[in-house]
Amino acid sequence: MVGGVSGSTYLSSLEIEVLWVQEAYRCQKIASRLLKEIEEQAKNAGCHIAHLTTYSFQAPFFYVKQGYAICGEIDGFPDDIKLYTLKKKL
Repeated sequence: MVGGVSGSTYLSSLEIEVLWVQEAYRCQKIASRLLKEIEEQAKNAGCHIAHLTTYSFQAPFFYVKQGYAICGEIDGFPDDIKLYTLKKKL
């Protein structure tokens, strides 16, 4: 398996729960294509917004590059780690 994406829909929204690409396949736009595909499926199902959470050591700025906006931040974790909430209008 190279990668995958999982999410759920509720109240006309898509929650991205997992987006993952095997390390050997990163930087090949696979994550971008997976994200675009789940967003398109959500739009076709009537969703108007997508949202997710991610830690600062994961990929918050990948999502910003994909059109997501940071709308929440929680700090106080060890090693200055932060938890971000992001959203995007579909």
